[in-house]
This record gives sequence, C-alpha cells and structure tokens, in this order.
Amino acid sequence: CIADGQSFSNKYWIRAGYQLIGWAHNKNASEKQYDVLSQVTSDWVEKYHPSVHLYAVWKANQYTLIFDGNGADKGTMLSETKDYTKSIVVPENEYSFSENTCTFLGWSLDANATVPSYTPGQSVSIKDLVQVLKLENMPGGTIRFYAIWDEAPSVVANDLYYSLEDAQNGRITENLIAQTAKAYDKEDGEIAYGIQENSKFVIIDYQSEDYTLLMSDGMVTQTFEVVDSVGNRITRMIEVHIVDTTPVVGKDLYGDIRFVSEES
Repeated sequence: CIADGQSFSNKYWIRAGYQLIGWAHNKNASEKQYDVLSQVTSDWVEKYHPSVHLYAVWKANQYTLIFDGNGADKGTMLSETKDYTKSIVVPENEYSFSENTCTFLGWSLDANATVPSYTPGQSVSIKDLVQVLKLENMPGGTIRFYAIWDEAPSVVANDLYYSLEDAQNGRITENLIAQTAKAYDKEDGEIAYGIQENSKFVIIDYQSEDYTLLMSDGMVTQTFEVVDSVGNRITRMIEVHIVDTTPVVGKDLYGDIRFVSEES
C-alpha cells in the first residue's frame, strides 16, 4: 500500500549482469515507466486503487573492453563497449616490441599468465568474461585483455682465450667452446646444446680449420644461435682469442695456455 507522497520501495533485488532501472506495467517492457524510487500522487493512488501490479525493468550492464600490450612498446588498440548480453570476436594483436624479442601467443585476463586463454578470431560472450572477473554486479566495469608473449631466450657466453699450440693441435673443438656457454628460456628453461625436438642451441659458424691453420696469434669470432619452442631466435657472437707467448692480464683464461720460456 502506497500513500500520496510516498516512494516505491527499493527492493535491493540483484540480477547478475543487470541493473534495476525502474518499473513498468507491462511484464515485457524494456523501457521504464517509473523510476526505482518514484514518488506517487493522490491521483495515481486513486487510479490504481486498491492494487496494481508493477514489473521490474532491467538494463544489461555495459562493460569497457581494453586491450593491453602488456609490456610492448609499439602499437595501439582501440577499446570497445559491449553489454552483458553480447559477444566479442577477439581481435588480432597490434602490439609489438622494438627489438622483436617476443612472440605473441594470445590474450589473457591475467597479466602474468604464460599460456593465453583467448586467441584472435575466437568468439567469447561478455557474460563468460564477466563471470571470470566477478563483475556481474558492477555496471560500467572494465574487462582488460593482456597480450601474452613468449620471451626470446638468452645466452650467457664470454670471450675466450686459448694458446696457439692448442689451436694448431685441434684442441679447440666445437664442444669445448659450447661448454663455456649457457642458453636459457623463460618458458622452456635451460636449453641443452644441440638440436632438440622443439628447440636448438648451436654454434652456426664453427670451422676447425679456423684454428688449426693459424700460424700466429689472432682472433676468431663464433656465433651462438638459440631457438626456443615457439620459434624465437637470437644470436650471440663471442671472440675466441689465440695467444702465443704473451700473458693476457685481467681476462678469464680457458684451456691450457702455454707460455714459452726465454731459454727456448
């Protein structure tokens, strides 16, 4: 029973993904006839006395969808606005890195994910996204998609120093050089030297003749190549110094460095 000057009561009803915007006489109305807390007049009371049946009018929540590069330093993507009843086709990625050190895998609602939950071209309902983020009762909420990247591997390798005798006698092998370096990938872990099923870590320019044919001290460059399981590729070049009789001060020495005595 509502008297003149009173307002409709707020029932504090909750409907996932919707907000109560008012009341209507028609059960299927999409537009409200009265605000949630509309005040009534005596004329209205007399018209509908002794009772009237009003139906709640609900409006689907609107959500803003943002596509975040998640660390990328190139590219932009426009946001979208969708309501709870709609779906979205996940867009193609438009972000990248200046140094091209990462491979795009897909999108996730978690910035720290290593495996994407959504891929470009996939149709996803806003309802499902809202449920994951628990935004059912937050009209105007934000759904943020984060680009998920597979980071390029890295190589730890230092310049090397060996004796001319070791070089001429064939002791500076590919395996010897490989043992001084390590390859690591964030997603794959340590990558063993050699060609694996889904990755590789190799020296791409090793030639034994570069060492055995040396007649005096010199330097040979060697290039490590690492490819991870998704195809990220990096190279790292080091210098292999061949020394004859002069000690190298302040450097890491690898191999059996031999120095000839003054008497010889």
